[in-house]
Amino acid sequence: MSKILYFDLIGGASGDMLLSALINLGFKRSSLRNLVKNLKLRGAGFKFKEVFVGHIKTNKIIFNFPPKMNLSFLEIRTLITLTKLNKKIKEKILKTYSRLKEIEEKVHGHKSRDFRFSHLGKPDALIEIASFWLALEELEIKECFCSTFPLSNPAPATLELLKDKKVRFTGSDYESITPTAGVLLKDFPQKELDFTLKKVGYGAGDFIKTEKEDFLRIIMGEKDDTVKEKIIKIEVNLDDINPQVFDYLLELLFKEGALDVYITQVIMKKSRPSFLLSVLTDRINLDKMKEIIFKHTTTFGIRYSEFNRDRLNYKFILKDTPLGKIRFRQGFLKGSLIKENPEYEDCKKIASKHNIPLVEVYTQLGLNPKIKRRD
Repeated sequence: MSKILYFDLIGGASGDMLLSALINLGFKRSSLRNLVKNLKLRGAGFKFKEVFVGHIKTNKIIFNFPPKMNLSFLEIRTLITLTKLNKKIKEKILKTYSRLKEIEEKVHGHKSRDFRFSHLGKPDALIEIASFWLALEELEIKECFCSTFPLSNPAPATLELLKDKKVRFTGSDYESITPTAGVLLKDFPQKELDFTLKKVGYGAGDFIKTEKEDFLRIIMGEKDDTVKEKIIKIEVNLDDINPQVFDYLLELLFKEGALDVYITQVIMKKSRPSFLLSVLTDRINLDKMKEIIFKHTTTFGIRYSEFNRDRLNYKFILKDTPLGKIRFRQGFLKGSLIKENPEYEDCKKIASKHNIPLVEVYTQLGLNPKIKRRD
């Protein structure tokens, strides 16, 4: 079982809202105090205020720092480099600020080695970003997921950050997603998932008017190593198509994100020899798949259904073998390794390099090419 977080952006998200919710989930206030001390931000401090969102009680963080304090990119990089944070967290913080710098420069058309942020250069933004990555490590979070982003009065940088993400415009009169929240949450998958709910943390913003405005919740859960997914299966019967188009069609479908594509020969009405085109995809790419099929086949109609899919959690490792380096895919169930397969493309390259049959590669590796089990 692994810990996950689901960021449910009910009314929006900002750095302070995320931090407040993470505190409610168990991120220690002492860790936050040590972080602020470690960053050596003179005059910077914080306190928590108890607030209610509707009938839900939560905490809101309030920062105190000199009003004119504004840090440049180089100053931020120096502060982070000199902290006692571990290397992994430092890299995540610096990557976050590098992305913000790149976006701000693109939006405002100003490039400088010592780029100076506006609000994002203030101490509270630095504390929010640094504490976010520190909290995920302290809480031992393995994966994060995110809901659709509710947008209202977004900053240009936020719009740039959230390109290719699922959003909905709400019409609210406040800035629902700040650039800080956008850059922190951007890379988390937006998808349906099954998990065991363990804990909920709430975070409130500055514009609490109703139960759903300027308010978020982060749900902590546990997910087993079997990944449960919803996938779409598209099917099309083709009785009047030139089979020579299939190679190009499959290339286009895979390029646009198809999970799998296969073609079956079938007999249709009037005993016509035909083809059944089957495409597996996720819902996000469904429209792309339909467009390709309509454009590049003779069909006038498409049918599709949603299915549940369970798959093993897996990872790739690179192994040294007598024939050279080969990637292996390892599958896990309930935390235990149950199978590992050599990657086909690597084995094919090895066979070509040594001018030997592909099956001999598997034989020399001492592996069944389909499966290897371990006790």
